[in-house]
Amino acid sequence: GFNEFDGPLPGDLLHALPISSNFGLDVSHNNLSGTLPQNVFGSASFPSSLTSFKADFSSNAFTGTIPATIITSGVSGTTYCVTFVFNVDNNQLEGTIPDRVFAVSASVRYYSTNIQANFHNNNLTGQVSSLLYSDLIYCSGLVTLQTNFSNNHLTGSFPASFMPSGCTSSAIIRIFAANNSFDGSLPDNLCFEATNSLHLDF
Repeated sequence: GFNEFDGPLPGDLLHALPISSNFGLDVSHNNLSGTLPQNVFGSASFPSSLTSFKADFSSNAFTGTIPATIITSGVSGTTYCVTFVFNVDNNQLEGTIPDRVFAVSASVRYYSTNIQANFHNNNLTGQVSSLLYSDLIYCSGLVTLQTNFSNNHLTGSFPASFMPSGCTSSAIIRIFAANNSFDGSLPDNLCFEATNSLHLDF
């Protein structure tokens, strides 16, 4: 990140590459434009255990929609990942947030203790799906979950089943959703009795 690269992001950037246990793709804070690739990993080979996974496309000039398959891969099995980060904030993206954008494949689930996903400062529309985190399973020792939907054009009610099970007394939950067009009631289960720290910005 933090260069002056411009033009589109190659769609076959990481195809067929072996992925290390500490993986990071950071093209943030450049002048990249065009649409996001349908799949940046292709047939890349993932290990069964990851220390961290980071895919950061933030602070560019990407347009179009967020591809549902942007971080999918041909890997099978279960991937254990301590830290999971996915950022597309500060672009010019539109359309809806895909229901299962974190689905690596039909048989893969990320077991994570730190999850961060940022969608803020775009032109995203539609509702937030209750399936958004269905492929990210919280380990019993979940430390943090941060999601930022702020400054978009999202509508509808906030999903009652947005949070999967797995939160513990050590959990820190931060949800930012200001400057949208959400309506309806806040779901009861956003406020966990077992959660150590809860920050809601609506």
